Amino acid sequence: MQPQFLLVLQRFTSRLPSCNTHALPSRATSPLFSIRATAITSHQGGLVLQTLRAPIYLPRANTDPVSSPHAALAVFSLALRRPLCEEVLVLMLDNQLRGVGLMSFDAVSSFANNVNHAIGLCSSVLDASSLSICTVEPQLLSRDNDSKYLEMAQDLCRHAGLNLIDWLVVTRGAVINIRAVS
Repeated sequence: MQPQFLLVLQRFTSRLPSCNTHALPSRATSPLFSIRATAITSHQGGLVLQTLRAPIYLPRANTDPVSSPHAALAVFSLALRRPLCEEVLVLMLDNQLRGVGLMSFDAVSSFANNVNHAIGLCSSVLDASSLSICTVEPQLLSRDNDSKYLEMAQDLCRHAGLNLIDWLVVTRGAVINIRAVS
């Protein structure tokens, strides 16, 4: 190990109350999406480093398929603004469900306008054949019209030659998969 890394490691561990399996800042194993975490365990006064898998699966761009809402949420979490504000995130996928683009924009009042804007963004990416949408609502709004909005979004995407894979809603303290509850 490099001496600089050991110095940083010593400074980090000196601030810990005890050295029983604490996560270090994660280090990327891939330039875009794969994350691994390193843990520290105390072993007779010394430190033993172990590499652990991060608790989430983060698909790599253009390589790994985004095959579940959990994987899509992991990608969306990279682009969410904090503190949460009203915005729409669009994950563009190719025909093998691999991520080819991730864009966000401020949400406007009309749901149809937001979906049309997302479709417009996808039209600028040649390989995009599917998309996942994540809407962010800092305050949880009424969910009464979700099934109607989901049908409208699927129809708009279908007419544009796209497939809507997921629609997730992120609010303070909750994530809702609209496809699963509609």
